[in-house]
Amino acid sequence: MRRYSLRAGLVLLPLMSLAAVFAFLSVNNADVVAFRYLFIAFTCLQSLFIIIAYVILSKEVCVCVCVSDDMIRGYYAAILLIRPRSCLLCNL
Repeated sequence: MRRYSLRAGLVLLPLMSLAAVFAFLSVNNADVVAFRYLFIAFTCLQSLFIIIAYVILSKEVCVCVCVSDDMIRGYYAAILLIRPRSCLLCNL
């Protein structure tokens, strides 16, 4: 888990740096609209990466989803005869 966090942080660092550089350039060069669009794009990529790395691919989230899914399936299994299946998040 520690190695994964380090790797995610190393990928996030250039995204944060590029977003900061384009924010600085968009303020100093107010005439150039391209810097503003690049700042917005890198900020969106940064937030998307944070959601993917720290929420979707997190093992803690996977365990919670699997447990809640098993509880729901266990409740309805007697009524609907649903066979338990493996969690898609845990298999990533």
